[in-house]
Amino acid sequence: MKIYAFHLLNDYSGSPKVLMQLIKGWVKKNMDVTVVTSSGRDGFLSNLQGVRYVRYWYRWAANPWLRLFNLSVSQALLFFTLFFKVKKGDVLYINTVLPFGAAFLGKAKGCCVVYHIHETTMRPPVLKKFLFGIVRWAADQVIYVSHALSETEPMPGKNVQVCYNAMEDSFLAMAEQNVKPLGAPRNVLMVCSLKVYKGIYEFLALAEWHPECQFRLVVNASRTDIDRFVQGVVVSDNVEIFSTQTDLHPFYRWADVVVNLSRPDLWVETFGLTVLEGMAYGLPCIVPPVGGIAEIVTDGVVGFHADSRNLANVSVMLKVLLNNNHLYRYMKAKAKARVEHFREASMEAQSFAMLSRLCGGKAFHDVETIPQKPAWFASRQPFIHWHTNGISPVMKSTPHPREKKKVAVIGTVGLPANYGGFETLADHLVKNLGDQYHLTVYCSGRKYPKPNRLKNYLQARLTYVPLDANGIQSIAYDTLSILHALLYADVLLILGVAGAWMLPFVRLFTNKKIIISIDGIEWKRDKWNTLAKCYLWWAEKLAVRYSHIDISDNESIQDYTAKRYGTLSRIIEYGADHTLHVSPAFQDKEQYSFLRKPYAFKVCRIEPENNVHEVLAAFAKLPRHTFVMVGNWEKSAYGRDLRRTYKDFANLHLLDPIYNQRTLDMLRGNALVYVHGHSAGGTNPSLVEAMHLGLPVIAFNVSYNRTTTEDKALYFRNAEELVQIIETTSVHTLKELANTMRQIAMRRYTWKLIASKYAHLVQEVLTAKVKPSIAAKVTTIDEAVLARYQAEHLKFSNTFYEKR
Repeated sequence: MKIYAFHLLNDYSGSPKVLMQLIKGWVKKNMDVTVVTSSGRDGFLSNLQGVRYVRYWYRWAANPWLRLFNLSVSQALLFFTLFFKVKKGDVLYINTVLPFGAAFLGKAKGCCVVYHIHETTMRPPVLKKFLFGIVRWAADQVIYVSHALSETEPMPGKNVQVCYNAMEDSFLAMAEQNVKPLGAPRNVLMVCSLKVYKGIYEFLALAEWHPECQFRLVVNASRTDIDRFVQGVVVSDNVEIFSTQTDLHPFYRWADVVVNLSRPDLWVETFGLTVLEGMAYGLPCIVPPVGGIAEIVTDGVVGFHADSRNLANVSVMLKVLLNNNHLYRYMKAKAKARVEHFREASMEAQSFAMLSRLCGGKAFHDVETIPQKPAWFASRQPFIHWHTNGISPVMKSTPHPREKKKVAVIGTVGLPANYGGFETLADHLVKNLGDQYHLTVYCSGRKYPKPNRLKNYLQARLTYVPLDANGIQSIAYDTLSILHALLYADVLLILGVAGAWMLPFVRLFTNKKIIISIDGIEWKRDKWNTLAKCYLWWAEKLAVRYSHIDISDNESIQDYTAKRYGTLSRIIEYGADHTLHVSPAFQDKEQYSFLRKPYAFKVCRIEPENNVHEVLAAFAKLPRHTFVMVGNWEKSAYGRDLRRTYKDFANLHLLDPIYNQRTLDMLRGNALVYVHGHSAGGTNPSLVEAMHLGLPVIAFNVSYNRTTTEDKALYFRNAEELVQIIETTSVHTLKELANTMRQIAMRRYTWKLIASKYAHLVQEVLTAKVKPSIAAKVTTIDEAVLARYQAEHLKFSNTFYEKR
């Protein structure tokens, strides 16, 4: 019997290494092996002893269409190169689903076709459907690298087997000789290929969050490709990036923790050999919660399961590992013990038994069931039970008996969220409601260049519109988004009123349900010219009149819509529990000297309605009090004039916009007090975020801010009142105020609560017949109805427009 072992791209990644181990085992058994792989590069399949080689042309290309063309050409070459060499009865062992030419060859020549499947995530979806369809058509035997993969990609009617990847005996022997002396853990390692879905950007962000640690990233790519990949990305001083390595032992010996931050929404790790190699060195791991890699790393025993899309959760787990010496030692011992289940001899024995059975003439239609999961996998018990409010992706969940409704989210700049309140809202709606609805989020093509665009974000589909989402283009942007959503959506969730002129036509000609958030009283903002104010005033009227449900983010906005339009607007604020309190590291204090002493803080757009001039005028009179402000100073003449006026005041630090979440959280979270000068809009995200961080709040004295803080903050109307508050308020009072703000935020401004309110509105709008109105008789509305809509304060006409 001859074995032809096929692999598409020979490199130093996991799948060719597994095939190399199998081939070495077959050679030990004196089997006749021919390796069939692409030419032009070295990898694990190069220079193997005791085998023949057949090489054919294939080149990887960055362009997906060119890559698909190259694959097709290479498989045609493979087919014709071997057509007259292989004989009936030979075994064609196809490693990964990509060398589909070998499957056609096997069927044409009457060979035994064995597929060794390593992957499940593949783009475009039509390619995956094609390749896995060939497996179902051609395979006589299917081998999976994990039980998770066998459940994700089932092959009914086929001989199937789970064969875990194994550790080389030579590697384990080397690991035993290179045991690192146990000290304070602080070194974090990740080994991966050069792909966005492998979590490289998340790894770099995690390093920036942990300046106290050292991070090393080993990437299976050239230095040129790596430099191009990270161009424009901030790489912290505590990060070292290495190109392709043939020997990883020095890196594992250096490391204290191994992480795999692959994004489950883009890629499912079916095994994770590099993590297993780290475990051979006794390294605890942080890995995704789905896929075969989760079978290897027992949550709470060998390491932790964490979704890299919730990087804050990963950060917390890393801190637990590095700071709990008892837990670290426990996981270190368990990691080394677990590796014993992945010995090379076990994989070789399974492979040889399978090939012997095939050659013995066993009928292929005698289908075997997948072996039960080993006892160590089924009975694992965690050392600690880890509970988190992070993302919990589900693989192949049972379908809901009712078809999920389709909801289009319109009016944001897009996802991943990098820009503002609506984008953060959309992000958390996707995270919390992705299992309940088919969500589509519209994104600005101007803000997300094509190389950086995602087709999906978590469980939401992303659709790109080639316009800006803000400014004058927002009208066309929202209009195009609404028109596209009419083709499929059941519910249009519109954030902002820019495209509201379309709503009368939507109501007249379709049965689509419309929920709209009017985003404060936009037409009153000072930043708009007269023409823009007139349009927004008109658009607001259309939005409230022709929507099925309108949303206010603040009780004062609800009062405004009740007075002007006679509508019972629903109050849904913003969440703030995505913010973190970050302690400043030594490098932070070197960069921002004001961190060494108490300071007040403010972050906002530099616009007149945010009363930046009043706040700066106040602190200019308080030279003993440090004030830090982050904003887009160069965006307008107003900002440039203010910076020019106050740049020479020693106690004023006027910083440019900060888009790094860790840095912003660090500066804001360590302030003594937060100054909030907004005088327009409703519930402002920056205010509730400061409250969640437990900062005492001094806010501009308008109803929106009083409602958000439940009248329990300190308030000013001008610079003189702000000066008086700063000079007369004691530290004890500020501490009490900070605790009060934190309690309000935890009770009212959490994303789980906010998302549940939106879910309730979607369900209601699908069944509601008439939009509730208060225009007729205010005093005769039943109190239970008002309570249902959180509008009890409207029950008496003499307090109709007053606060409770």
